[in-house]
Amino acid sequence: MFPIWDDVPTKKFPLITVALIVLNSIVYLYQVSLGERFSEFIYSMGLLPFEITHHIDLFPSGPSPIYLT
Repeated sequence: MFPIWDDVPTKKFPLITVALIVLNSIVYLYQVSLGERFSEFIYSMGLLPFEITHHIDLFPSGPSPIYLT
């Protein structure tokens, strides 16, 4: 079971945690809005370990080099 609350109050607001949740939600909503272009987005922005180890860009249609993805 996961604890839902505890008796120790937090000293600071969890800003980084909330920012990560918001950022992930924005990326998810963007991906859902792509529709049929979703596969193109994944191939252009994704990274395959083979590309890094062999210095080959398998799908060169992306806007950034493989080392920046």
